[in-house]
Amino acid sequence: LTGADVVNNEHKYKQEETNFRFTGLVMVTANEQVQMSDPTSGLARRRITIPFRRVFQGSATEVTTLIQCSSHGIEGKFAPFLPGLVNWLLKMSDEDMRNYLLHTNEYVPAMKHFSIRQKMQSNPILDWMNACVIFDPGVSTYVGTAKPAPKDTDRRYKYSYSRLYASYREFCDDNGTKGISRNRFEEALDDIFPNQLKINIYRDENARITRYKNVNLRDRPNNNGMIDETKQHHYPSVVELSCFPDKYKDFYAGYQITAQQDNH
Repeated sequence: LTGADVVNNEHKYKQEETNFRFTGLVMVTANEQVQMSDPTSGLARRRITIPFRRVFQGSATEVTTLIQCSSHGIEGKFAPFLPGLVNWLLKMSDEDMRNYLLHTNEYVPAMKHFSIRQKMQSNPILDWMNACVIFDPGVSTYVGTAKPAPKDTDRRYKYSYSRLYASYREFCDDNGTKGISRNRFEEALDDIFPNQLKINIYRDENARITRYKNVNLRDRPNNNGMIDETKQHHYPSVVELSCFPDKYKDFYAGYQITAQQDNH
């Protein structure tokens, strides 16, 4: 419906069928975050989530209907103001309309902060990236597997300190979410880094074993078994970096932060 595909229009109790292409937008209201099983940008780039966090605090006698549709037409306290709202919206240029819909985070700064929070709430991979993954120029990290760790260790999965998939599965188990398969995980990384985060992390096509360049795990120990406290406590997560790349330009000494097309 939202992909501009041709849709069958079926009339109940009638034989004829017609095809049409829906050109509008779909609005969904819910009491909590709408969860999605697709971690790619396919749905994310078509979705604008608007929070309504103000809860009515008045008494029962103060409850009023703002707007509703009935057999008598549109009713409610706000109904008389609808023509003014429509006229105000129609004055918007086509360019502004497209920018607000397609580049919402750039034109509405307050939405930028909320947008990334809601993506983390609905996408466990982004949630893991925000907690465990950093942009580390020149460093390569293998995807690896999620093999069980020896029983005498404090981790569920072997190499969860140094391999992306094991770290992700460890995070999922610790936070009560279900991890996806390794193949789907790789596909998600290939989409999330360049298309959702738009950050200069990419698959090393020359490596025999799958790994990604310019990425590291926050708690990954060095060759001496020591954890770099600077990376552990002061490096921004890849999620934060994708939101505020200009803020960290000096931190990364001018290294290319945003994704480039020739890497993909």
